[in-house]
Amino acid sequence: MNKQRTRREEMIVVGKPNAVKVVNGDINSALKLWKKYVKDSGKVDILKEKKEYVKPSVVNRKKQTDAEYSQWLETRRYARDN
Repeated sequence: MNKQRTRREEMIVVGKPNAVKVVNGDINSALKLWKKYVKDSGKVDILKEKKEYVKPSVVNRKKQTDAEYSQWLETRRYARDN
């Protein structure tokens, strides 16, 4: 049984960035490519973020603590190098 390989160019749907065609009944390759497109688009991450409402004050507080931590790391690296 000689199975022909499916190329990525054959599975691309022009004008639809998150759509793929199933070529020669090879659904596994099409599914693999589709999952890659969805992951690269970042839509899954956006959905995970929107699962739960986070108050703006909590978001701002998290940004502030992250900024303080990164500044602390930077001063620590500077002190270590000098």
